[in-house]
Amino acid sequence: MLYLTLEEAVTIHDEIVDLTKGLRGYSQTGIGYLASALENIQNDDFYPSFCDKLAHLIFSCIKFHPFSDGNKRTSIYLGMHFLDINGYCHDNFASTLEDVVVQVAEGTIGKTDLKNILEQYLQSLKQDRMPTPDNNPHSDAYPDPLTTNPPTPSKRRRR
Repeated sequence: MLYLTLEEAVTIHDEIVDLTKGLRGYSQTGIGYLASALENIQNDDFYPSFCDKLAHLIFSCIKFHPFSDGNKRTSIYLGMHFLDINGYCHDNFASTLEDVVVQVAEGTIGKTDLKNILEQYLQSLKQDRMPTPDNNPHSDAYPDPLTTNPPTPSKRRRR
């Protein structure tokens, strides 16, 4: 499995706030919490499944508020990037999570609920959008989104 670095997370944030006319910057404490979350998701004992890791990444970016602006937007795009580097499709991910991240920020959705929503999203990809061996001879290029061992592209940091 491949993981994001803190530098990548900051770059993604900066690109998003530049596009949306937001503010760059972060607090030392908040960015430390994000760095910790990025490191912790690599621990399979605490976060055994891909969805556990994805939920913690998104939840941490929202709740730890590491950036001066755009934490909810950044959490969605960090999730999309995490999906992408691990070979998963992220069709409609941003629109699916748009209201969800607001509810996480408000405290009406917890991390367990977020994980369940993400599992449903990935399951829908598997059932509705992902090619099958019957209709795609190259189906091995599309991993089962609920497995814990997605394919690993060669140029990323591995654990």
